[in-house]
Amino acid sequence: MSSQDSVWIAPLDLQQASQAQELLAQLWQESDQFTVAEEEEVASEPEGPAQTWLLHCDIQQADQAIGLASIANREVGLAVLRAYQGQGYGQALLEHAIAWAREQDLSSVWLEVVANNAVARHIYQKYGFQPVATRVNREGQKLIRMELALR
Repeated sequence: MSSQDSVWIAPLDLQQASQAQELLAQLWQESDQFTVAEEEEVASEPEGPAQTWLLHCDIQQADQAIGLASIANREVGLAVLRAYQGQGYGQALLEHAIAWAREQDLSSVWLEVVANNAVARHIYQKYGFQPVATRVNREGQKLIRMELALR
């Protein structure tokens, strides 16, 4: 990425829906570690506030979504396109989501990470997430649930 490119995080709104759909399609295509909540895991009654953000990058004067973060039912979701990983963008999204959760006075947040994703697990632990449980999803992947106490 050139030094001319600018990056920003903004809440997802309806005007960005198609951009978000394209990003999700790319994330699904390029990663076997990008998962979403399974139907039986989704709470029927929402637990607290929810928000989704897109990570935008101005690439050659064109706005492109390169990552996203969300919090719903205290679950943190986070993904960055492979070409932009390792540059601190995922950590910026995580910091943004944690700050928002604190502003909303959430007591804690949690996420699940594929057990063999040591890089992500290390980053989450750096921010204070602690492993609390494991499970195997329907694709056969071992997932580690990690929680972060906010109070």
